[in-house]
This record gives sequence, C-alpha cells and structure tokens, in this order.
Amino acid sequence: MTAKQFQKRNEGFRTEYEFQKALVSWLRTTQKQVVKDRFFAVPNAARRSPKTAGMMQAQGMKAGVPDLVFYAPLGRVLWLELKNGKAGKPSESQVEMQADLYHCGHIVCMAHTIEEAKATILNFYTE
Repeated sequence: MTAKQFQKRNEGFRTEYEFQKALVSWLRTTQKQVVKDRFFAVPNAARRSPKTAGMMQAQGMKAGVPDLVFYAPLGRVLWLELKNGKAGKPSESQVEMQADLYHCGHIVCMAHTIEEAKATILNFYTE
C-alpha cells in the first residue's frame, strides 16, 4: 500500500489519537440515539513521567487494555482496540488482554480504519 492509499483509507489520520478523537466525535454527534453515551476511553497510551506512571499502576492501570469500552443492556460489553492502518499491530500485552477478555465472555474487536470501527460499534448496538 502506498502512503497516499494509506492516508485515503484512514481519512488522513496520522496518529491513533486523531483516529480515536474523530470516532468519538462521530459517536457523540451523529450516533447519540444509538449509543446513548454508553462508552468510555481507557487512557493507557499517553506518555507519562515515571512518577505518574507509577501512581497510575498503583491505582490499577494495566498494559494492553483496549482503547474504548462500550456497554449495553443485559451485561453486553464490547472492547475496541484502534490501530491506525493495516500496519498497526497489537503488542504482546494487548494480545494477552484481548484473549483474557474474550475468554471471560466479552466481545473484543480491533479496527484498523474508522469505517471498521463505525461498523463494529453499530453492529454491537443494533444486534
């Protein structure tokens, strides 16, 4: 895939932050009736000082937790990991966490484009 094709495929997102921000904006504006604000972000990816990282780990922060969590009636939960483009690969801790969540009965997905993320979320809320 060329750089131009990659940029078109991901609507010009250079970072996962931009990808996630655009997805959350879409959820909060055009999908409010479907999603009903039943989601939250897991702030694991930001760079931190060693002191802040230690404080967050002491409070329960874990490596590998997916980026967004969606919940619905009857205990249904979707964990969504965002990767910016097909080149984005999960880390070992992400693979382990996703497997554990899946074995606990949760729905776990990874989206490489905003279109994949949107389709996954809408499918979760309309099944």
